[in-house]
Amino acid sequence: MGPPPPRIPFHHRLLMGAGPRRALVYVIAAALVVLVGLFAARLSMPADPYGAVRVEQISHGAAGQGAQTERAQWDSEQGRGIMDVRESDGVVRRYYMESGGAKGMRVWGGDEVPEDER
Repeated sequence: MGPPPPRIPFHHRLLMGAGPRRALVYVIAAALVVLVGLFAARLSMPADPYGAVRVEQISHGAAGQGAQTERAQWDSEQGRGIMDVRESDGVVRRYYMESGGAKGMRVWGGDEVPEDER
């Protein structure tokens, strides 16, 4: 008589048939599809429109009644927005805006714009 046959671990015996192997592949594929779908859905969501806005050094009365936007443009070299606002007293002030990432939008400026730069 020869030696006894080698002992096969349970998880190997479980996956020896084609059916259990196929089921395992389907479960792994389904999990990957769900994970990729959730990741894609998260990437496609728009930015938070109600995120915090941090304001630094803004002039008095800039947001007063009668303020009107004169010019708004994007400065691609510096990666920020520029907005000229005519206040109710007729003074035009320039504000700069840039994304602060997770901190929200950062707004600063409020200096008077000379007539020749408008």
